Amino acid sequence: MNQDMLEALLRVHADGPPLHDYKAEGAIHQWMDLGHATSQATRYRQLLTRNNIDCVL
Repeated sequence: MNQDMLEALLRVHADGPPLHDYKAEGAIHQWMDLGHATSQATRYRQLLTRNNIDCVL
């Protein structure tokens, strides 16, 4: 783990929402919409769609 990753993780831990309030699906869709999608992320979106899981940002 490099310094940048450690700083990012600490920032999320200190400033992020409590785990029970965090909506991962919205963050994943935003990340994918920014063009960072990989084949794994694409498969995740297809799985959500196939299972009729509505994820709103």
